Amino acid sequence: MARRLDNKQYSQIYQYLNQMKKRVNYDRDIKIYYVESDYVGGGAITKTRINLTNRALLYPQTHPVVKSLLAHELAHILNNDLVWQNIKDLLYDRHTRRLINIIKEIRAEIEGSSIGNLTKHEINQAQTILMIKNKNTTNFQEAYSGLNGRYKAYPTRIQIKYFSKRHTTLTQKVIDYFINSYFKHIKILDSVQKNRIKQNIYNRFL
Repeated sequence: MARRLDNKQYSQIYQYLNQMKKRVNYDRDIKIYYVESDYVGGGAITKTRINLTNRALLYPQTHPVVKSLLAHELAHILNNDLVWQNIKDLLYDRHTRRLINIIKEIRAEIEGSSIGNLTKHEINQAQTILMIKNKNTTNFQEAYSGLNGRYKAYPTRIQIKYFSKRHTTLTQKVIDYFINSYFKHIKILDSVQKNRIKQNIYNRFL
């Protein structure tokens, strides 16, 4: 069962969240909830709610893991990566759905790291811990197929480190990288299929 985090007990977490909100001029009140999970992670539930797992809250409130997760989920909120959009995305074919999720996640990592003012060292530390604790694969094909320890298509933590340290926003160049990487590792060869998927992704993100 979800339990709301007390503002006083978790004052440093709320302070960091409020600093990020101010940075991006987001004026809606966001409540943070504690949920039980086997993963170190979080979730953007609504425009006004973020979940953090019990395993994430084992870390000190100012630890890079906590900061990275909060920033990531705020980026999802800012990009409307919420339930209604996820339902709409189900209308696409399997490969487009996978790529949408991969690109949504790398966007949240890139933009979250920027919003949260995470240093390169903090990005490295957070992603290394998350990769180990959540048993995320480093194999691209497994990650893109949803075998990344979270049962959904996701960029690898190595890719997250690379792009989060070099970009502040999602660009077409980043999108093209993941489209081409997906085609290569999932072995999609048909040009008509590739063009259709690529156009779907462009329509979704550009």
